[in-house]
Amino acid sequence: MSSSLTRGCANPLALFAMVAVRLGQRLRAATPLTRRVLAPVLAVACFRCAAFSVVLVGRRLAPESGLLEAGVWLLAAAVPLTALAFLVGFLRQWVFMARSTQQLVASLRAPPSPEDLRLALAEAFDDPSLEIVYWLRGGEGHWGDADGHRLDPPAPAPGRAVTKVLDGERLVAMIGHDAALQDERAFIDTRPRTR
Repeated sequence: MSSSLTRGCANPLALFAMVAVRLGQRLRAATPLTRRVLAPVLAVACFRCAAFSVVLVGRRLAPESGLLEAGVWLLAAAVPLTALAFLVGFLRQWVFMARSTQQLVASLRAPPSPEDLRLALAEAFDDPSLEIVYWLRGGEGHWGDADGHRLDPPAPAPGRAVTKVLDGERLVAMIGHDAALQDERAFIDTRPRTR
């Protein structure tokens, strides 16, 4: 009976370990913006694996000891800690966005050149690959950089998103950026506008 109980308990450990490993893989492949949210969650996932390991070892080696009881309490604490980890991750993202917006405003005191604007956005939002492509009207019109060189417009891709810049109803530019920014109001509200 006790061996089947221990075998049944090992499956949740494997599940917790797989979740932690998968989070670690996502974190390693993630952009700096996404890492801010996932890092606290990964820490709690590792803590939960450790707590469950303590329970398994305590049950096998010393079922009447305080080690088992401590492990059970640690395991129980992991549930609210998971929710807290998500909250901390989102708070870290919120603080980052607030600081980024302040940094952007401070760096753009004078009207910037197009390249200065791109660099300021890339630096403020921690996205060195951020690009801005403009609709240029020469001839039939084409997408290009601020110097007029033809470029393909950015396209959504894994980890990348595109935000459109409109002048009224007319599309005048597109910004290719980290997908973590696509729903961030602070980023959307600071994108370049034309009058």
